[in-house]
Amino acid sequence: MNTPIKILLLGILVIQFASIGSTFSYFSDAEYSVGNVFTAAVWDTQASFLEFDYTKTHLTGNALTLLDTTIKNIGNENITIDMIQLYWNETESGVANVTKICFKTNNDFIFFSGTNRSGQIINGTDYKIEPYQPKSGEVNFYFDAPVSYPFTIKVIMGDGASKSVTIIDDRQTT
Repeated sequence: MNTPIKILLLGILVIQFASIGSTFSYFSDAEYSVGNVFTAAVWDTQASFLEFDYTKTHLTGNALTLLDTTIKNIGNENITIDMIQLYWNETESGVANVTKICFKTNNDFIFFSGTNRSGQIINGTDYKIEPYQPKSGEVNFYFDAPVSYPFTIKVIMGDGASKSVTIIDDRQTT
């Protein structure tokens, strides 16, 4: 081996031994935190407290109205229905629009009145449901032409969370 290479390797080795036990840092910082508590959790949304009761849901004889889907608040704070997205099957008679969505409580609360197609998001008048009401609100959907099952009702809450139910026919749901 060549002498200059030996000297170079010996120099590197001496530097390595000289630095044992000490490290160097060009930048350093220290952070201290006293009295802080960090908690990880899953926060409940308004949709967590929304419950559908579709045991009485049915189409009227002329297939122009879907009646008696009950929506309940099973939580301990008010929840708000902000929007509804509704899907349905159209019959051979042509294109159908939802023309009115009404909550049947002590007084009829009209959430929406107009014309919207299947699948469109309906931004109606906010409907507040108080906690633990035995019958929070039956929802009725009115159409301008006959419709048929299945129906999918997606409720979008005031906090942006959503919950859906699909009603296959007068007796079955998913």
